[in-house]
Amino acid sequence: RLVRNIVDSRRNIGSVFLLIAALVLVGYFIPDTRIRSYTVLLWMAFFVAIIVDSVFLGRRIKNTVAERLPDATDSSRGLIWYGVTRATMVRRWRFPKPVVSVGDDI
Repeated sequence: RLVRNIVDSRRNIGSVFLLIAALVLVGYFIPDTRIRSYTVLLWMAFFVAIIVDSVFLGRRIKNTVAERLPDATDSSRGLIWYGVTRATMVRRWRFPKPVVSVGDDI
């Protein structure tokens, strides 16, 4: 529940993945090579942004879990993986549904 609330309380770049993917798909069908080049550049920049956002999210999850649950025996790798995969999902499609609003303190 803690990891879920951490993810749901922040804006994540991965949640706009479908929108960017649709734009890239449309960009691939445009015959102008300059637009295709910019589309590929946008796609690569978006993936770099997702990776950077995931690293920051993983560090926040690891630090918060260590601070709030010092006696936890679970590996933080699984919690980080859960948080990153939840962050890449569109907020409305997340299950279980988010119970905290964006910007709430955890």
